[in-house]
Amino acid sequence: MLRCILIASILLGVSFCTADTKRDKVSLEGDWILIQDTTKIFSGGNVGLRFTKDALLSLGNPMFWPQSQYIVNQDTVFIEELDGSESFYLIHNHTSDSLILSRDGHTERYYNRRLEYNLALKLDSITLETGECFGDCPRFMMTVHQDGTVEFEGFEHTKVLGKKALKMKNLDKLDSLFRWSYIDHLDTTKNYGVIDGWSTNIAFHYNERNTAKVNGTMMDMPFRLRELIAELTNLLYTNGLI
Repeated sequence: MLRCILIASILLGVSFCTADTKRDKVSLEGDWILIQDTTKIFSGGNVGLRFTKDALLSLGNPMFWPQSQYIVNQDTVFIEELDGSESFYLIHNHTSDSLILSRDGHTERYYNRRLEYNLALKLDSITLETGECFGDCPRFMMTVHQDGTVEFEGFEHTKVLGKKALKMKNLDKLDSLFRWSYIDHLDTTKNYGVIDGWSTNIAFHYNERNTAKVNGTMMDMPFRLRELIAELTNLLYTNGLI
């Protein structure tokens, strides 16, 4: 059905192509962060949009919500939802750094997430601590130091109980994920958690004198930290510690 919509839009747009200057193909791939209206009491969980090559997803807390397939033609993004229904965004403005869309009469402004990348952030150490949940969630604490040394201590429901030291080889990836964290702008006074979630706290020491700690539950942490947390927990899984 989405292909049929695109064919129809192309046929209808022939006159525009001949009357107007030829447009370059629009590529929206990447993460676009919604500029929130601070006058609203409730902003919801929507953080932005992620356009991949094949799909459009909503960025938000606690997770990514798939929004199915899309096709861009001229100034319109045609979307086929998961339930088979169709919708569309109108593109009002698009540059490498900014995007203005409208949908159902509402205008939304976005900036490209690559503007959040901060090369000046230098990670000294990072500590991930997990607590209880309504189940058998692993309780542990781990600290990764600048030289790649990892200190692990398993408290409960871990494959290794007590202290264990290991080495993290791929520090470059961890450093890169931290530079994407937007840590200086995250609200660290907020608890990003739910009652029945897996208690999770992550603390950063960076640029020699700065510290930041984010508290919440594993699946509800800010999406900007989620890949970083996954990198840490995957290290423990692959080394047979949890």
